[in-house]
Amino acid sequence: MALLNRQFLSCIFGWALALTSFPPGAAPAPRMRPTLQQQSQSPPAQPRPDPARSRTFTGIVVRRGHDYLLRDESGSSYHLDSPERVQRFDGKSVKITGRLDVDSRTLHVDSIEPA
Repeated sequence: MALLNRQFLSCIFGWALALTSFPPGAAPAPRMRPTLQQQSQSPPAQPRPDPARSRTFTGIVVRRGHDYLLRDESGSSYHLDSPERVQRFDGKSVKITGRLDVDSRTLHVDSIEPA
């Protein structure tokens, strides 16, 4: 009987401690998993361009220090990875076929010609 009284008092003490752990009117937030409907409402991931695929870019070659950039008509700039190939086009409008590394904004030049 004494063992039951101790377990009962221990249980009551635990509940009293739990109830006094929160300010009046506050309760712990229930842990709920999102429903399938909530999970499906997230926007789909945008596909990134394939870096292995060559595309055509047009703009003006601009020199910045030892580097060359391609500045397009929207004002965006891309680093050009072949300064020896593009230096003769400095200040000129060009058409470049190459692959764009989106993260570093570097254009890997396959070919370059006047626009």
